[in-house]
Amino acid sequence: MDLARWQYHFENGSKEAVVNALSYYQNEDGGFGHALGPDAWNPNSSPIQTWYATEILREINFTDNSHPVIKGILDYLASGKDFNGRYWYNIIESNDDYPHAPWWDMVTGSTAHDDYNPTAWYWQRTCQGFGG
Repeated sequence: MDLARWQYHFENGSKEAVVNALSYYQNEDGGFGHALGPDAWNPNSSPIQTWYATEILREINFTDNSHPVIKGILDYLASGKDFNGRYWYNIIESNDDYPHAPWWDMVTGSTAHDDYNPTAWYWQRTCQGFGG
């Protein structure tokens, strides 16, 4: 992932190469996991890992809402998984089953900021960029 981003920014690499590398972190449900963010190695989809994927897409100005990666993101969000009606959870239970930074721990991690990242407002704003 980092190499594709480096090549895009500094070696005339393509957006498609970045999106292709990103797709390896996407799960069947459309969410992202598999240590896309290096401090949480949970292979399961999580809102934070999915948020990070959208940040990469925004970084390269990739907005093709017909692309399977973006369709998957929108499907994952529409499923309501890890959403409480107001915000998506920063910390999910399955994090505890895989190596992770202490702030992603379900038992000891801080949840004081759960209602700020990522919020429904954020996803609405982000998805509008994808035509959603």
